[in-house]
Amino acid sequence: LATESGGAPAMTASYQILLQNDAYATLCELDAWQSVHFVQALNAVGYAQIDISPGDEKIIAHAAPMTRLSILRNGTREFGGVVLRCGWSIGQNAPAGDKYSLYALDHGVYAAWRITLPGAGNEYASYNDDLADALKDIVYNNLGLGADVARQFSDLSIEADDHDGPTVTLKTRYENVLSALQKHAAGQIDWRFVPGATGCTFT
Repeated sequence: LATESGGAPAMTASYQILLQNDAYATLCELDAWQSVHFVQALNAVGYAQIDISPGDEKIIAHAAPMTRLSILRNGTREFGGVVLRCGWSIGQNAPAGDKYSLYALDHGVYAAWRITLPGAGNEYASYNDDLADALKDIVYNNLGLGADVARQFSDLSIEADDHDGPTVTLKTRYENVLSALQKHAAGQIDWRFVPGATGCTFT
């Protein structure tokens, strides 16, 4: 969890906040933000809220749903995701105190946007492997290159198999991928969609 206030003298961290397109080319950098709040989550979807100066018309012009958001702290990428909502907060003393806010979810939202499909002619998809690698197989077959092209996320990569956890047989059938990962990993292993310069890695 990180929360900072822009321009506060006590700040020791340096933040770089970027709005990017689907190819991760930078559309603009947020210089006049008022506050940034973001959460990194294991086994769940992280989120971010950025409040920016209402006078920064360039940023507001680029701030739209499905824009990519990257947050770097001291040069390290701490958050990467997708803007899902943006808009104004206007108080009784407007225009004083007005703010324009962006709300984003991290790449873990990809798992929330897909369901697990069994193979053709099969009642279930079955994964026989070490637990960590079986979870990676679920992601690969439903979000990655093992999925139909229309269901793939081109900016997603998957960590190499590391043979961690007990040997398991996991079965999935028409359930939310996020729910399947949480159910099968619960109490045994942690996972995360780690942000990178041009996407994320399921780790």
